[in-house]
Parts: sequence; C-alpha cells; structure tokens
Amino acid sequence: MKSIRQIITDNQEEFNEMIINFLTEKGNEVPQPIKSRIKQRKKKPKTVCHFMVEDKSYNSNVFTDNYREFLTDISKTNQYELFVKTLGTFTKFKLNDFTDVTREKATVIKLKCGGFVSTYSSTKMKMEHVKNICEELGYKFNYDIK
Repeated sequence: MKSIRQIITDNQEEFNEMIINFLTEKGNEVPQPIKSRIKQRKKKPKTVCHFMVEDKSYNSNVFTDNYREFLTDISKTNQYELFVKTLGTFTKFKLNDFTDVTREKATVIKLKCGGFVSTYSSTKMKMEHVKNICEELGYKFNYDIK
C-alpha cells in the first residue's frame, strides 16, 4: 500500500483542490493554492526504437508493437524452446503461469509455436531479447534509437 505522502504527491492538484473546497465550505475566504514543495515526478520521454532483422524492418514508434511483430514472425518458423532459452522468465507455456500483476500490467504475446511472452519489461530489456534471439539464430540485426 502506498504511503499517505506518496498518494498526496501523486495527486497533488486534486489534493489541493480538495483542501480549498473544504476551507471554502468552512469559511468565507477562498485560500490561495499552496505551491507544493514536493517536486512532481516528470515522466521520462518515450524511447522510440526501430530495428531491422535480416531484410525486414520494424518501424512502429510504439516499440512494443515492433517487439510483438518480431516475436510473432520468429515464432512462425521456430520452436518454443528458442524463446525459453533466449527470453528466460519472460516466457511461459501457459498464460496462467504469469503472475496476476504481469497479466494486468502488460501485454502478453501469444507465440505461433505455442506459449506466451510478457512485455512487462523496459525497452532496453526487450532490445536485449531481440538481440539474443538474433544471435541464437545467426540473423543480422541493427537498430536505431531516437
């Protein structure tokens, strides 16, 4: 469970509005919003990564889409064991073998050769997965991170 401080930090504007509304109901003056001393976390910019394997380009600006398409392509001509060897714990034979958190927070890709792969990882980790598969199969691989 999140601490009260974290909940307030994550919802600072809503919290300030609630306090202002409460004080307005109890008094005649509308207080001015208090500027937070707690720094708001800025979300990191999205990593855009395009890559090419052999002669096929994966050019979506949503990396998970490229990852899904790549795994689907590779799973058409390879066995499930390749994915177990190169992706480790991100691969499960049955969907229910993933934790509830993984199934709720991430896309799970169904492989054509059987089994599933979780996308619950960073772009950097997914790029490692692509690299591992390409090295295992002896495929040429290059990428461009923007």
